[in-house]
Amino acid sequence: MAEKREAISADMEELGANIKRYRRKKKLTLEGLAGKLGGTYNAKILSEYEHGYRNVGSRAIIDISNALEVTPNEIFPAWLVESQQDEALTDFMLLDSGNQEAVRTLIKTLLANQKQVA
Repeated sequence: MAEKREAISADMEELGANIKRYRRKKKLTLEGLAGKLGGTYNAKILSEYEHGYRNVGSRAIIDISNALEVTPNEIFPAWLVESQQDEALTDFMLLDSGNQEAVRTLIKTLLANQKQVA
């Protein structure tokens, strides 16, 4: 008989519970959420996130929150976001995907222009 796995931390367990809660609120299965994420994350990985068995990186938090149509702060404990991210990144995470892409394009353009000047 296999042993029950433990969450890697209370923070990841809380984060996973929030993902699960919002996923269910949207009436999505794990497979349905994986589909909304375009195959970037499969149902097994999402299940591991929901149970706190796997660390959820900031990119995954942004992707999942966008797919669930909530802000990253709604699925990630706000106190932890504030302690681990600077204000600019937190603000960026609150943008919708279209505005995030516009910011990325702007940054790439500024970096390209900076290299030409240097």
